[in-house]
Formats: sequence, structure tokens, C-alpha cells
Amino acid sequence: MASGNGRRLVAVYETRDAALAAAEAARNAGVPADDVRVDEELDRVASIQGEMRQEIEHTVLGPGNVGPFTKEMAQGMTLGAVVGAVIGVVVALPFAAFSFAGWPLWLRLVLVAIVGGALGSTVGWIVGGGFGARRPDAPLAAQRGVTVTAPALDAVQTALIAAAPIRIDLVADDGHALGVVTTDESGPSAPRRIGRHLADEEHED
Repeated sequence: MASGNGRRLVAVYETRDAALAAAEAARNAGVPADDVRVDEELDRVASIQGEMRQEIEHTVLGPGNVGPFTKEMAQGMTLGAVVGAVIGVVVALPFAAFSFAGWPLWLRLVLVAIVGGALGSTVGWIVGGGFGARRPDAPLAAQRGVTVTAPALDAVQTALIAAAPIRIDLVADDGHALGVVTTDESGPSAPRRIGRHLADEEHED
């Protein structure tokens, strides 16, 4: 059997055909046929554990009681805060036409822009974080794809990556997740993800 120094690679592919092709590529890289596994339950569990571990590592804690925020939430909050600030400024500017405290127009414009921007940014931060977050029922890679597992050898890793996986995790022989080798980050962008979630909410209503 090929040695991976007590470690294995768990790759996930979109389809069974892609997984079978990746398994064949791993065998061609010098791994015995019986040392390559396809679509086994324990390997799916290992991949899920690896993805959950990655999610925790990418979670950001805020000051005090704020957070934690996942990567998707942080992206949504950043986008929401920027867009909200712009909208807040645009909505607030007409109020500068009202004279108050004898202030000149330019000072009123600055004041309403600051207030509108701050208020809009806060609302956008909350909305963006809520609708940018990954939904709890969103399937993980191993739940929607097919796993391929082989010893952690350089040639095997190259072959598995060339087969375009959703993700590859490095795990110990006992299935314990050690780290992420590569992951496909080509999912929906933050604006598209927020749009989808908003549409889902409207559809449910």
C-alpha cells in the first residue's frame, strides 16, 4: 500500500463521474487500486468535519457581545454598510434645505450627510449580515457531492486537484481533520447571495 505518512486526502467532486475519473487519476499516480476509496460514509463525515472546522476558523469575533460572524456574514455586512451609507446620504440630503439654527447651507449639508450616512450604514450592516449569512439548510460539499480518498502523496494531490474538486481536506488515517488543501471559492458573490436570500424571504411571505 502507498504510504501517506498516516494522512489521507479527502476530495469532493460535483458528480460521480467526476469522482470516478479523479479516483482513476489517483491510481495512475501510483496508488494501489484498493487504497483509493470512492463515496464512502466515513470519508463524507471526515469532509464535513473539515468544512465545519474551516467555517469556525474563518469566524470573526467582534468587540464585547458583538459576533461571532462567519466569512459570508462579514462580506454581507461590509457590502450592506457601504450601500446603506450611500442610500442614507442620498435620502438625507434634501433635509438640508430646511433652515435651522441659522446654519449656512454647506454646514447643513455636511450634518445631514453624516447623520444619513451613519444611520444608513448601520441599517445596511444589520441587513447585509443577516441576508448574507449562509443558510443553516445549505448543504455542505460532501452532502451534495461524491468523495474520493487516497494517501496524501504529492503526485496524488496534484492529480486530485487537476480533476477540479469542490474541496480537498487533509485528514489523519483515523478521520480526524488536519487542514484544508484547496477549496472552490467560486460560489455566489455577496450581492447575489443577498439577492437570493431576499427573494426567498419574499417568496415565503
